[in-house]
Formats: sequence, structure tokens, C-alpha cells
Amino acid sequence: MTLDRSDTVNRAGHLALIFSSLKALGISDRAFFNDVLRGVLLANPCVLGVWSVWEPNALDGRDTEFAGALGHDTSGRFVPLWHRHGGKIQLEPNTNYDQPEAEWYFAASRRRREVVIDPYEYPVGGKWLFITSQAAPIMSNGNCVGVAGFDIHMDSLLEAEQKPAVFEPIEAVLGRGHVLLDEHGAMRYCSHSTRRLITRYVGKCPDSSRVLPEPLHDLVIKKLERGFFSSSRSQNSEWTFENGDHKLVMRFTRHPHAGCFLLLVDEQFSGGKTCAPAAELTPREQEVADWMCQGKSNEEIAIILGISVHTVKNHLDKVFRKLGVENRYAAAVALQFRSGRRQETQART
Repeated sequence: MTLDRSDTVNRAGHLALIFSSLKALGISDRAFFNDVLRGVLLANPCVLGVWSVWEPNALDGRDTEFAGALGHDTSGRFVPLWHRHGGKIQLEPNTNYDQPEAEWYFAASRRRREVVIDPYEYPVGGKWLFITSQAAPIMSNGNCVGVAGFDIHMDSLLEAEQKPAVFEPIEAVLGRGHVLLDEHGAMRYCSHSTRRLITRYVGKCPDSSRVLPEPLHDLVIKKLERGFFSSSRSQNSEWTFENGDHKLVMRFTRHPHAGCFLLLVDEQFSGGKTCAPAAELTPREQEVADWMCQGKSNEEIAIILGISVHTVKNHLDKVFRKLGVENRYAAAVALQFRSGRRQETQART
């Protein structure tokens, strides 16, 4: 048995749903679950690690048989972490998952929903790395039996000025926007989608692309002037900007080693649900999506645009991935919502 279309599994919620479904089907082969994790990591090059932590004996009731085995700790719990290290894919057990401060595990299991954890330090491959995680609960018969997640090495964002394309897949996986700031609070990099999101709630950025909108810029500078981070690198600051029944929540944190700062950008609806900043569609992707929304099949779109059916399919796969959806109906709804939000913004300006 193989995992089909692992390239579309780019959210923790997708992975947790797969594991929940496999368990419901009575599949509990640990080797197979490891193959799924490894395949998902290979299909997502922007991801540092893919993992799961199962409750004691929740997968197959055989923890004692696996005590100390590869990808397991001395308890035998199924806690595999597949990660990139030294140019290779490696497997090791998750550690410290039972500690009170392990929000990367407990937040998803307690809230029973997909969550994004603010950046923190964690040992991977014998080295402490500054990472952030997205995690989601694995459910069975109404109970949380474990958590599945993705890890992103935040150092990847430091390369954005030279490699701006790195931001888009990271923001797509995490469902969160990021603004990279230098030690003086000047903007080093911000994706187009995150910049538009900030403009909608805070105001337009000045002509200089390195300066934040004035209200946000002032808040950042005040924190820096007060030496807010001098006593503890775990401290952060949160600001909220409201717009009707939506709000933009921004947290300000620093990189513990690189001498720079990050703004973490989350848009939330009235119910508190986070909405990822939508990645931009290319003109051709938008064109294919428009015909899809009109009910045209892949074959019909290929004829209309004079391209192959395979090319149409590739464009639609990218559209689905950028919108965070898995099928044509969901994509059409997401595109309609995005269009409505864009019209709202234009009307206000």
C-alpha cells in the first residue's frame, strides 16, 4: 500500500486526517506510518521535519515491543520525527513531548484543532534549532489519540532577500504571514500577500519598501528602544488591529542568534479561526481557475487556452495548494471569498 498524491499533504491537518482514516480502517503498521511521514517530508522541500506523537498504546497496543527501537524512546510509544540533517533524511524519536512546556504537542491535543506554534528552540539531529511548528490532533472515536505536525526551520526565512521564493511555501504550510526585520526595525523582507494583509488593517507602507506602516512602525521602534528583549529571549509582544468582524494579530519576536526580528502575522475571523495570507496566483493560474469556476473541465480548459490537459492539471494543483484546498468546489468557494474581500478593500480605498 502506498500514499497517493503525497505532494498535496502540505498541512498538519491533512496529515492528521490521513492517520485518523488509516486507524479507522484498522491499519496500524508502524512501518507503513513511517513511510507516510517520510514520503510527506520528501514532497515538501521547505519543511525541516514531519512527525507524530501517539498516546500510550493508542496506535496498536504494542508499545512495550518497540521500547528503544528506531524512532521510539524507551517507553515504546510511537513518536517518530523524520527530518533533514546533513543533506539526508533521518529518523529519530521526538523528545520532551511529555513536558508541560511542549506546546508543539499539547496545544493541538487540548484544543482539538490545527494550531501554529510561535518559534522556539528544539534539538534536531543533535543541534538546537530555531523552529516553528504546525500541529493537528489525530482523532479516533471522538478522542485525541495523538498529534501530527510539520516543523519549519526559521533560518530559512533569513535567506528571503536573496531567495524570495522561499517565503511563499513556508507561509502556505504554516498558514501564517511573516515580516523579517533587521536589528533596527527596518523591513528586510515581506511577501506581497502579507504586505497587502497589513495594508488592509494597518495602513499603506510608505514609499520606502523597508518601512512599516506608521502605527506599526512606531510600536516596533518603541519596543526596541526600551530594550524589550534584553532580559529574556522568550519574551514577545502582541498587537491586534481590527477591521469589522475580522482582526489582524501580530506578534513580535526575535531570532535568538541572528540579531534580527520577526513579525508573525495571523488574520482571524470572528470565531477566532486563523486565515492564512493567500498566496498570489500567477496570471495563467488565475486564468485556469476562472475557467474552472465556470464549470469547464480540464479538457475544455486545455482547448480554450491552447495548452495540454497535463498542463491544466499542473496549474490546478498549484491553485489548490496556494488556496489550501483539496478539490474544485472548495477552490471555487475560496476564490469567490477572495474576490469579495478584494472588492471590499477597493471600496474602502
